[in-house]
Amino acid sequence: MGWREDPLDELQSELRSAVGNEFRRAAEEDEEVARAHRLRSRSLPDVAAELVSRGDTVQVTFGAERFIGVVVHARGSLATMRTQDDDEVHLNLEGPVVLRVTRLATEGGRAPDPLGPDSFQARLRQIELERGMVIVSLPASGQSVRCRIDAVAADHLMVTDLTDQTWFVPFHQIAAVTKHRAG
Repeated sequence: MGWREDPLDELQSELRSAVGNEFRRAAEEDEEVARAHRLRSRSLPDVAAELVSRGDTVQVTFGAERFIGVVVHARGSLATMRTQDDDEVHLNLEGPVVLRVTRLATEGGRAPDPLGPDSFQARLRQIELERGMVIVSLPASGQSVRCRIDAVAADHLMVTDLTDQTWFVPFHQIAAVTKHRAG
């Protein structure tokens, strides 16, 4: 007499499979909810810090200006990008900037710099001490001002442009300050 399969064994197998599939679906749903929560709880500075560690190529847009490069520093309201031309673009993450990943890195980025400036305002103070020429981008007015930073005040910059005119620029109007490699 040959071996006969017990109908209860087949039923138990189907039940185990159904329960296992249900647990898998529930786990996948939980993972998706957790992922959505992580994405919703991130701030733009969190995204910029992640871009530093990933090393992706990013396009930054403010007004009519666009820069492409890699985010090399991010802390607080500051993200610093190194462009393809080796310029430094210091972004005000509380200003009118848009970041877009244009190419994923094939290798990792860099570790965060714990000694770098911890805000856009702190970086502006460093630039003030350097006394070099920079370009201050003001997309709301459609202007970029080539200037020297004379003072970083509590809520604005005081700058002198190439015609020796003094400007007082609120931080929230500034998208970026660019230092060209040559100046």
